[in-house]
Amino acid sequence: MTRMRAVLIKGGHGPIENLYIGEADKPIPKKGQVLVKIIAFGLNRMDIFQRQGGYPVPPGASSILGVEFSGCVAELGEGVTRWAVGDEVFGLAGGGAYAEFINCEEGLLMKKPGHLSWVEAASIPENYLTGE
Repeated sequence: MTRMRAVLIKGGHGPIENLYIGEADKPIPKKGQVLVKIIAFGLNRMDIFQRQGGYPVPPGASSILGVEFSGCVAELGEGVTRWAVGDEVFGLAGGGAYAEFINCEEGLLMKKPGHLSWVEAASIPENYLTGE
């Protein structure tokens, strides 16, 4: 399996000093998923709680932190029709954004508007798209 760099946590959780850049398996997109090459990711309160051990990783989600990101479509899983390799997107996932690549369900991605920077686009999903 191909490897990628990711922000990992020594011991699985703990203080900020436990974060380090290490290697993890590069995800392979499954049916209906899009592999995105991450350019920027968001940091939010949920990430901090998860790092501290106060928010369990949802079943089936990546143990790598991060749920919001922006980047370019790198590969398509079987049956994906909304996106093409090279598309600029931003999105929301169950985890895994603190890495070079992330798998995301095709319906949880949005086209990155040209007037937004990569960082601005990565800051939108959790803050503005999940409100009640």
